[in-house]
Amino acid sequence: MIDDERFRAVADDVARRLLGTGIQKSKHFEYIAHKQGVVIRLAYAPHTTEWAFLLSQEVQNDAPFEIADLLRVTECPVEIWSKFTPIITDNPVTGYQSLCERADALHTFGFRYLVGDPSAFAAARTDRSRRAKKYTEMINRAPVIAEAECAWRIGNMDEVVRLLSPYRGRLPLKEERRLTFAERKTSTNVKGLDI
Repeated sequence: MIDDERFRAVADDVARRLLGTGIQKSKHFEYIAHKQGVVIRLAYAPHTTEWAFLLSQEVQNDAPFEIADLLRVTECPVEIWSKFTPIITDNPVTGYQSLCERADALHTFGFRYLVGDPSAFAAARTDRSRRAKKYTEMINRAPVIAEAECAWRIGNMDEVVRLLSPYRGRLPLKEERRLTFAERKTSTNVKGLDI
């Protein structure tokens, strides 16, 4: 079981490792440290047993970054940052070890963030925006792909083309192939009518 006092000690240790300074602001199960325009937020949610380790710039109003989101735009190998999934544990030792792994990777590969380098944060913001746009597009085109699937099943190639052509080059391979096939089929039918 994790109590607030124990979590504060963990958060203070992680902040000192990264910024050389301890916790400066605190709420129940939420601790913040800042130095050189960099803010580290460490939090624990007892009801979900989730640990949070976030980094941001003081001068920006952006949402703070997960450590993996920062590391993905550095030289950090994908096999390191990709394992940084949410920390969900009520075991203080496991939680502390997980925070330390992230802190060590950040210190090794993301040192520019720790000194408040604006270009490092700008790269992370750009990457986050790009991934969010890609995810939103994927969510938005899912119903269109489902509709195209129905049209494909009944052989309505004109409908397949109408639905999928706006997404050309951004479709899964199967749908790209179906679009190409449907276009050939519809152009063959049109040519056949012209003769």
